[in-house]
Amino acid sequence: YVPRPGFGWCNWWVRVTHPNHPDITENTAYPRGYTPVPGAPIFFDGYEQGALSAGHWAVTVAVSPDHYWVLISEMNFAWRGGGFGKIDYRYIHVSPHVHFVYIYS
Repeated sequence: YVPRPGFGWCNWWVRVTHPNHPDITENTAYPRGYTPVPGAPIFFDGYEQGALSAGHWAVTVAVSPDHYWVLISEMNFAWRGGGFGKIDYRYIHVSPHVHFVYIYS
């Protein structure tokens, strides 16, 4: 992966999986929506689907045919052996508090 500061945190995983967009987790100019797209960064509002109060970042891996269930990869999420500096995979569902970040380039 390309070097990025903040190894171990959830936003680090999103930044290194999108090397051409190193500001993807900080720049609010990227369009956001509620339709999952494979590869899209995801921001969870605080307390949504296991996120802490500050929210949580992840990456869309795959989307179910009904566009409701989404397989994600993430870092720093304490679930099934995950945690700080570890990557895990899990399913989440689309909701008004799950924001997909769209990259057009």
